[in-house]
Amino acid sequence: MSRKPGLYIAARVGPDSAPTGVVAVKVEFDRTEANWRRATRGVYVTDADGLVLLTSREDWRFHLTSPEPRPRDANADLRQFGRSSFPSLLPLIEGLNEEVVQMPLAQSPQGISPEGWDLHLILDPGPRVAAAVATGRLALALLFGLLLALALALVLLNKRRRVREEAIVAERTATLRAHLSQANRLATLGQISAGVTHEIGQPVAALRVFAESGEKLIAAGKSDQAAANFREIVSLADRIGRITGELRRFSRRQPGETRVVAIGEIIDGAMLLLRDRIVSLGSRVRLPEESLRAVEVAAEHVRLEQVLVNLLQNALDATGPDGEIEIAIAIAEGRLRLHVIDQGEGIPEDRQRMLFQPFVTSKSDGLGLGLVISRDIMRDLGGDLLFEQRGDATCFTMLVPLAT
Repeated sequence: MSRKPGLYIAARVGPDSAPTGVVAVKVEFDRTEANWRRATRGVYVTDADGLVLLTSREDWRFHLTSPEPRPRDANADLRQFGRSSFPSLLPLIEGLNEEVVQMPLAQSPQGISPEGWDLHLILDPGPRVAAAVATGRLALALLFGLLLALALALVLLNKRRRVREEAIVAERTATLRAHLSQANRLATLGQISAGVTHEIGQPVAALRVFAESGEKLIAAGKSDQAAANFREIVSLADRIGRITGELRRFSRRQPGETRVVAIGEIIDGAMLLLRDRIVSLGSRVRLPEESLRAVEVAAEHVRLEQVLVNLLQNALDATGPDGEIEIAIAIAEGRLRLHVIDQGEGIPEDRQRMLFQPFVTSKSDGLGLGLVISRDIMRDLGGDLLFEQRGDATCFTMLVPLAT
């Protein structure tokens, strides 16, 4: 008895009644078992009684797989297998689970020929489970990435829509502001038109007088006196040109680009437009000294002048006849501060908080937009418009960026 695993195929020689011998062929499974050992955790074949005959692990051979095996014939087992007792295989199978594995091992029995025999394959499901888990995680990651990309796309679309809507709103707001500013300038021109007409009417009348007298002086041969008359005519024409030029610039729909300008030019332009009203009211306007008037700022000439005209108009309304107004200049924190100060009736405390709110006014014929538009212009120019009550005096301050 070699005790090597094998399959014996036997045939009788001779008739059933008088056999002369037996021919037996043994097929060994050494190579098959060696292949099993390389490929799996464990493979074994059991007969109908659950006895391991073939196995990839030598120490499993001739072990019983049944937890309660039936009684066996020890003498027959000794003759067939070379041993009379067979230990249980279960402890050895359980020992496999004590090795380093990802999860408990699984058995897969498969019936084979001869009848009652089974092929048992012990599997480590860990790698397959790990692969399935990895595949599941990858699928979840892809799904999460897809959802994240979709959410990001929606956010970007919403952001682009908001940006587009904000751009449209900003464009419409800018257009509305420009229209309001233009309307405010035209309204201001309407208020001062009578005074400007008088400012032009006087030089025109003087022009006629000087022209007529000049003609007579020439006829009388007094050329020197006639030349003096003509110089006066030129001076008056220049004055009319300055007035009409200021009106044309002030009423321009597109104010122009920011440029460097002496603050004195802004003050002179506003005073020229309001000169007749100031004179007719008997108001006194104190101007800053020349050195401060020469300070240069960066601004749009027309819009800066528009704010100053609005503030002076309000001061003239507040002070009435024989009123006093002061235009003062100070330099602080890189900006020019132009103060318009009047000693008029003042602004009630309950209205001071609403000065820069639209449609809030104490004038019966006002819209309450002058200060709102003026502050909007100053902020658009990089400055601001502030209010301050100085005792009995009312002060509005224009903050204007200095030229660099």
